[in-house]
Amino acid sequence: MAETVTRDDEVSGSDTVSAANRFGVFSERLRDSLEGRSGTWLAKSIGAAPSTVNSWLKGESEPGLTYLVACANVLERNVAWLATGEGPSSPGESGAQPRAANPQDQFVGIPRYDVQLSAGGGGFAQRAELLDEIPFTPKFLRRKLGRGTTRDLVMVEVAGDSMEPTLSDGDLVMIDTSSRTVNDGLFALVWEDALLVKRLRRAVDGLLIISDNSDLYEPMLLPRSRGDEVQVVGRVRWVARVV
Repeated sequence: MAETVTRDDEVSGSDTVSAANRFGVFSERLRDSLEGRSGTWLAKSIGAAPSTVNSWLKGESEPGLTYLVACANVLERNVAWLATGEGPSSPGESGAQPRAANPQDQFVGIPRYDVQLSAGGGGFAQRAELLDEIPFTPKFLRRKLGRGTTRDLVMVEVAGDSMEPTLSDGDLVMIDTSSRTVNDGLFALVWEDALLVKRLRRAVDGLLIISDNSDLYEPMLLPRSRGDEVQVVGRVRWVARVV
């Protein structure tokens, strides 16, 4: 079993003026997305402390990746838009074009975060800051994923050995945060304060949480009565690694 990790759900905005400005822009998008609902409502909906949400709304800090995805889910916003302001704000919007990382070559960028997904070995997420965007062509996305846009896609790094040989320490995975219906597949999830990547499979009496490295890690069965302990972030759709 991957060990429980501690996450830092805020990035301090007091270090630089540029950071404060960035947080302020995020706070505007968050306030607009609330559409009159209170920060207390949002805090209760995502399991955060009201003071934490209040800090986001004041532009003093911004959420880590797990809370960012949770906010996007309950507010029905695209996670990339909520984080960066780029692309359509809502999953159902059409006609909005993804930001071109290189318009001349018709690339589109998928946001990459500095948070790590633990796959054993004690990897942990201390911050969830937007690092950059990984460029892909729409043609590649259509061929591999059946879609030509980057909406709801994020890139993060895997840490640990529990998913070997499928995923290795240092692999870069693409997560579709709009695909959270659990069947037999690889998913990013939050469980016991840990941000993990595991194989999930529905069972008659609960949810199987499986590590592909079965020689070292046994599968775990989470009873139906404890199903709300797991927050599914999204499905792993693609992986890149150094060979």
